[in-house]
Amino acid sequence: MQKPGLPILGVVPGEGVLADRVAVVTGASRGIGRVVAQQLAQLGASVIVNYKTQAEAATRVVAEIVAGIKALQPDMVIPMHCSGVNFVAAAHAMMPEQLVLSTTGSKFTLGA
Repeated sequence: MQKPGLPILGVVPGEGVLADRVAVVTGASRGIGRVVAQQLAQLGASVIVNYKTQAEAATRVVAEIVAGIKALQPDMVIPMHCSGVNFVAAAHAMMPEQLVLSTTGSKFTLGA
């Protein structure tokens, strides 16, 4: 059985049953909100981690989600405009070679 608070790996971000959804999780820095944010991310949702007073704990939640993404060994990570600076900072710290930053109007051509 999965321990509470630990991410379940196996869903590629951007895929899964919630791939086209954005979730705002209030109180996501700890407790039930933290687990909900992690699970939604694992189901493919883009998760906005919100907090009131627990900035350090919320930053850890974002880092845990990014660590779960890193464990999947993606070829690249392209944060969209709603990802937030905490996600970009954590992704840059944990997997700088895979991080591709974009700006409004960026055009990516992938493939051979």
